[in-house]
Parts: sequence; structure tokens; C-alpha cells
Amino acid sequence: MAKSTMNQSALYPGPNCVLKIPDPGITVGSAVKTAGIHYIDNRVMFCAGAIALWLGMLKGCSVEDGIPLRLLVKIFSWI
Repeated sequence: MAKSTMNQSALYPGPNCVLKIPDPGITVGSAVKTAGIHYIDNRVMFCAGAIALWLGMLKGCSVEDGIPLRLLVKIFSWI
């Protein structure tokens, strides 16, 4: 078996398959779009995911994104 070359001091320790990285991005984008359709303000935050990874909040994950959510008050803006 090949020796692991994971760099533990890197922001996202690897190795991460470059073919698998876009899959979570597509999923996150769909979730953010669906939340936006339902008037939930949101952003995809790289730094929030990096901090969660650094704090060890999600064990076993190698790539994370944070999505803060806020319900908009302008639901009745048509009045």
C-alpha cells in the first residue's frame, strides 16, 4: 500500500480526488438555490467550513463548507 502523504498542517489535508470535489459543490449550490426560492437568505462560506474543520467539529470530513441561513423579512414586499 502506498505511503500517505497527508499534510496535517494544510487547510484541507488531502489527498482529495479532484473528480469528487465538484459533487459536494453541486449539492451545496442546489441547496442554496432551493433555500433562496423559499425566501431564506444564505451564503456559501468557505471560511466557516474551514473553521469547523479546524475545530474538529465534523470528524472524518476532509472538505467542508458553511451555509449561514437567515429568514428574510421582505416576504410581503408586494403590499
